This record gives sequence, structure tokens and C-alpha cells, in this order.
Amino acid sequence: MASKRRIRRKSCERKRRYSTFEHAQADLQRFNVLNPRGPNNFNKKVYECQFCKGFHIGTPKAPKRAPQDRNKSGLPLSERLQRMPW
Repeated sequence: MASKRRIRRKSCERKRRYSTFEHAQADLQRFNVLNPRGPNNFNKKVYECQFCKGFHIGTPKAPKRAPQDRNKSGLPLSERLQRMPW
């Protein structure tokens, strides 16, 4: 598990801090005009930083997935093992 200091350093320290959402949005639009074919240009968003309470430009976090149920039959493991054709 990562320490809180490391999480902050990776998420906030090296990024440019904007005081308002509008300033960050304007800079993002300027970046898109200057770099129309940048490799990661299409997925940049403005977001509020939970550490410095300012705004940054970056890629959004992927949504958490719900755990997948691998047991499609709904039977407990012991019953599934008994039904195996060995």
C-alpha cells in the first residue's frame, strides 16, 4: 500500500496548479490547439485536486469495476466439485 505522501507526490506535486476551473479549461483548450495530434491529447480533463484544492489537467481515473461473479451456477464450491465428471 502506498503512503499518503507518495500518493500526494504522484498526484499533485509535479502538475501545474490552477486557481479556478475556468483558467484550467482555457489552458487545456490552448494545449489542444497547439498539439492537435498529441498521443494522449484526447483524454485530458480538468479536475479538482483533493490535496491542494486547486485544479489540474490530467487523465481521469478509470471507474472501479464491480467484482465479477465467476460462479454462474449459483452452487457452492463443494457441490460444484461433486458434479465434476472425473
